[in-house]
Amino acid sequence: MNLENKHVVVIGSGVAGLTAVDALATWGAQVSLIEKTPFLGGHAIQLNCKATDACVKCGACVAEDRLLRATRHPHVAIYPGTQIETVGGPPPYRIAYRTHSPMVNADRCNGCGICIQKCPVPGAILQGRAPRVGSYVAIRRDLCRYFDNAACSLCRDICPRGAITLRSRARSGSLQADAIFLATGFAPYNPSDKPYGYGRFQNVITSLDAERLLREHAVMKRPSDGRPAVHIAFIQCVGSRDAQSGHP
Repeated sequence: MNLENKHVVVIGSGVAGLTAVDALATWGAQVSLIEKTPFLGGHAIQLNCKATDACVKCGACVAEDRLLRATRHPHVAIYPGTQIETVGGPPPYRIAYRTHSPMVNADRCNGCGICIQKCPVPGAILQGRAPRVGSYVAIRRDLCRYFDNAACSLCRDICPRGAITLRSRARSGSLQADAIFLATGFAPYNPSDKPYGYGRFQNVITSLDAERLLREHAVMKRPSDGRPAVHIAFIQCVGSRDAQSGHP
């Protein structure tokens, strides 16, 4: 297939969007990848390798491999932290967007995590899961106290590499595309209304939480105290085949 002189906008940078980007760029298209969050890779980039003595083909490495291929391809332009405002047609489609500054210099940040440890507002600083691509951390403007009368600048002040600026800018722009590929992903099920204590007990976690812990520490550590878990119980299919949750 030859898509030279074609421009395709891919919306969503999870494994589906990255696979589309890889294929389209390989076929010669110019590709613009738009992602609303500060980080690329979606849920799949959080998965941890399951290999023991040898590869067990779990697929956890696919997202990072596709992500590296996409970010290094000369035909691909990437727009993280970008919201689409309007789309007009018929083709060529006209796409207006707005990109928000991550407030963290990706070239300076080395992912030391001091800002996350010292931030007084839980969740105000987000950690990326693909450290070889883009920023290690990003700041949520809606939670950061700096944007509440400049009440706190601790993360900026303690960053040993001067990577944090706390200047939030938004840039508007537009694109024209011959086609739009939607890969907007999914939202993981939230089991907090189930009788297992998720959200109330620190050591009750979801499988995706477990993937993140394993990716970060290589061993399963208890969120409550950071000690290695000795006994682990799995409750399967929470929320599935549940008519009350809309999953019959």
